[in-house]
Amino acid sequence: MEDIITISIRTTISFIVILLFYRLTGKKELGEISVLDIGITLMIADLTTEFIIEPEDKLYIQVLPIAVLITIQYLLSFITMKSKKARDIVDGVPSFIICEGKCQQKMMKKLGYNLDDLYLQLRDKDITEISDVSYAILESSGNLTVF
Repeated sequence: MEDIITISIRTTISFIVILLFYRLTGKKELGEISVLDIGITLMIADLTTEFIIEPEDKLYIQVLPIAVLITIQYLLSFITMKSKKARDIVDGVPSFIICEGKCQQKMMKKLGYNLDDLYLQLRDKDITEISDVSYAILESSGNLTVF
């Protein structure tokens, strides 16, 4: 019974820590979450799992790495707000994948973005032919902007 109470308390603490993480970083919607956010979230999830299932470990030993990750995320968010170069490195930059109705195969290959992905996103915008598109930009968020 004591284990159940301990696990319940640790699970609640873990939930609060993750909730605070997203409140501190200001993320409101899934579309606002970057690759860096996902990586840190996965690391925090792994650490919180260990925290929940290892009741013999001291609380501070489990919470410290989570606090470090949250601090790193907060600092990187601050730095990327202040520096475009840092933002481009951390978040990536938009890339033209269609120019004047022609598919930019080299850029798509560099991005690991294939024709199936492109056609899927074009169909979402009710576009069936690449030649109907003047320009298409693959945003750093993964969204496709079409002109």
